[in-house]
Amino acid sequence: MIDSAIIIDIKSNSNNNDCSQYHHCRKFKCKNSSSTTISHFENILPTNTLSSLIYWLFIITIIINITIISTASSNNHTSNIRRSGRLPPQRFEMEPIDKTSIIGDTIILPCRIANKVGTLQWTRDGFGLGTERTLEGFQRYRMIGSDDEGDYSLEISPVRLEDDAVFQCQVGAVEGVLGIRSRSARFTVQVPPEPPVIIVTHAHSHAQVYKSSSSLSSDDSSSSSSTSLTVSSSESSTDDQSNQQKLSSNNDGNDHILRTTAGMTIELTCEAHGGRPPAELTWMDSTGNPITNGVSYSTTKLSDGKRWNAALKWTVVASRSLDGQRVTCRSENAALKSASYAHIQLEVRYPPEVELRIASINDNNDGIVREGDDLTLECLAIGNPSLMTFKWSRDGVPLNNDADIAGASASSGDGTPRLIFRHIGREFHGTVIACEVANSVGTTRSRLDIKVAFKPRFVKIPEPVIGLAKNEHIRLNCNIDSYPIAQIYWHRFQPKLLSTDFVDNNNWQTIGDGQSIQISEAGRYRCLAKNEAFDDELKAETLVFNKGAPLIRSPSIQYGIENEPVRLQCIVEAVPPPTKITWFKLKPYQQLLGVDNNEGYEILEEEESDD
Repeated sequence: MIDSAIIIDIKSNSNNNDCSQYHHCRKFKCKNSSSTTISHFENILPTNTLSSLIYWLFIITIIINITIISTASSNNHTSNIRRSGRLPPQRFEMEPIDKTSIIGDTIILPCRIANKVGTLQWTRDGFGLGTERTLEGFQRYRMIGSDDEGDYSLEISPVRLEDDAVFQCQVGAVEGVLGIRSRSARFTVQVPPEPPVIIVTHAHSHAQVYKSSSSLSSDDSSSSSSTSLTVSSSESSTDDQSNQQKLSSNNDGNDHILRTTAGMTIELTCEAHGGRPPAELTWMDSTGNPITNGVSYSTTKLSDGKRWNAALKWTVVASRSLDGQRVTCRSENAALKSASYAHIQLEVRYPPEVELRIASINDNNDGIVREGDDLTLECLAIGNPSLMTFKWSRDGVPLNNDADIAGASASSGDGTPRLIFRHIGREFHGTVIACEVANSVGTTRSRLDIKVAFKPRFVKIPEPVIGLAKNEHIRLNCNIDSYPIAQIYWHRFQPKLLSTDFVDNNNWQTIGDGQSIQISEAGRYRCLAKNEAFDDELKAETLVFNKGAPLIRSPSIQYGIENEPVRLQCIVEAVPPPTKITWFKLKPYQQLLGVDNNEGYEILEEEESDD
């Protein structure tokens, strides 16, 4: 289309303004869709050769000018269209997204463009990688896909730690078309840590580590005077870009052994170097259960700013419970296909742990040592080292292990030290037997207080007769020695004991420990004692009388046979007992009879029972 009108008017060089020198001259106008007037010349024929040449030159010039003007107008029109946004803009059909990969893998960051007219390139942390698909200078990088598909995805193979960066796909602008940039895609590279190593730190010079070697420190890790263990691992690091020296593996199948002494504080530190993210470390006991007490976890970033050293320290006081334990450090990381492990065997030397116990009592199963039994004691001991010496003592006095002393003999026929006592008596009750065991680490003593069960016996026999004054209260005692402690019951024959202080048990009563009761009535009282170890009962009786003048109960008339000895009774009841009893013969005269009188009389004094 032509935006402006071109009007051409051909005039003669003559002074007049007519067209007489031409055969025919005609001027006309035509209108286009823009109503622009254009002048054409038709059937203009000069009358001579020179004029004809001038004519054709003029026509050619006009055609050239028209062509130039049309081309310029067309270019100007196209420029106006671009400025007005009539061409579709460049746009992303697919943009890169955040990704995570393991070192050594192959990954693709997508980038697909529609209506691409500008120059495309990828950037890594803002640095351009190039515009060619081959990305010269970056041998592990290339743009895959085709221009026809608009696919300019970035392939990285193999992935290295340096690829951990922010990537962006960019398309440049051209005249009239704006450039575009994709979202920033964070590409994270994960790195498996080196196999774990165990570093042993102990606070005592006697602790030793066997099969140990010097540790090779990783980047940025500080040197240590501790002993480090080179341990086998199920998986090694795959970071071929790391310039760290790896610890060699112990592949002989034998664990390292840490030897220490009970009571010493030791530190076991498990380290895994160069992981991204840092290795997750766990201490486990010999049963596979995690150890949580006394552990502390720490991480240190390496100088590359991306990888980490991880350490898990376990501080523990050595004890018998750790002896023989095979403890394990487990290392886990997102870049590891399976966990890595390091092991160490603990050997703890400790003094003997001793148990002194009763082995047998006449083959009884109830566990009660009774008076008259044979008693066998065992001294059980465990210690490391296992070479131990044994010593026995009774109430602090050493016993000769080679001979019988005070009824005791030592025996260890099956390797277990024993002490045998024959026919023990109640005097053995409360005896303390001790077994002392020693090894190169220390000495331990175990004591056993022997309890001997024996039947009840009176400490003091109860008084057989007691006087009771009017309105008086007295206490009856029944003091018993017994083990186990005897249960004591009281019984009054007639009348029956009546008191809220007593518990009736088939006419037997007891109060408190039963050692004594308080009474205010005369009568016949009996105490009974028994314990749970024996069926035998111990009994004692006391007669309680009302205090007063002696009472003679003898019959006033007593009979005898002539020429035969006659027995006359003078029955006296008196509390306290009478101090003197006197006999008189009244006929034919009053005559005092005494024990010194030998005139055919004999005085006998007897006590009668109330039964």
